[in-house]
Amino acid sequence: MFKFMSCSKQYLKGLETKLLLIILSIMMFAGCEKALEIYIGLPLQPTNINSEYKPGLNVFGMLKSGDIYDDQNHFFEVHKIIHISDTSAITVENARIALQQRGRENILHVYHIGDGIYSNSNIYVNPGQTWDYSCVNDTFRVTSTTTLPYMPKISAGSLNKTENSISFSIDNDTSAYMYDIYYIIDTVMEKNVIKRLIPEDQLNTKVCIDITDSPKMGFELLFVIAYDKNYEKYISTSNRFFKPNAYRPRFTTVDGGYGCFGSCTSLMIDFNRGFK
Repeated sequence: MFKFMSCSKQYLKGLETKLLLIILSIMMFAGCEKALEIYIGLPLQPTNINSEYKPGLNVFGMLKSGDIYDDQNHFFEVHKIIHISDTSAITVENARIALQQRGRENILHVYHIGDGIYSNSNIYVNPGQTWDYSCVNDTFRVTSTTTLPYMPKISAGSLNKTENSISFSIDNDTSAYMYDIYYIIDTVMEKNVIKRLIPEDQLNTKVCIDITDSPKMGFELLFVIAYDKNYEKYISTSNRFFKPNAYRPRFTTVDGGYGCFGSCTSLMIDFNRGFK
């Protein structure tokens, strides 16, 4: 028995020595980092990240229709993609942003208001409209197009509210690719519940949210917000990326740069006014 154990230890020791020699040989020809990568079976870091770097504009734009759930009608932001060694500011303050409704000649512009954020309170949009977007700065030009979703419609007779929950169905709508549900009581910034749902093809979207607090100031609202395909793709794709120890490519829904230009349409239900 002891002889067998002794032989086993000698065998393992010899195996470890051979393995060490193999690793040292690989380190000589492939480098220390590559040897460890082969040993553990995973790359320790992406290969040549610098080759993936491309300067450009990183934009975000959102057109909003319907009952707004915040104090800003539309939102636009422009940053620039810079190398990690670049210490300059990423915000862009002199971009030229133009919006044009498809089929119309009039071109609207948004203007910088600070920290790379742009705005124009005189832009009015409606569900179902298609808008073209362009953002120009330096030698970069980013373009995109969005079609605003139609107003979300609660299925007849489906809205039910109890002390502990709210449930309802949203009619199937091919213009809506994602829904956010907000239940807000007392103040917009306090005690709100959000639920995010991706509708299934040709089916109504069922919603059920749990509520634990009742309004103390009589302020009780429900928002149903429908998003276009650009924003849904931007949100869901960027959140689904998973590849251990790999360089994460930048995801975009715009042409000529990075980021997203999307749209949303919101429905508000005020429980103080009753509901059907």
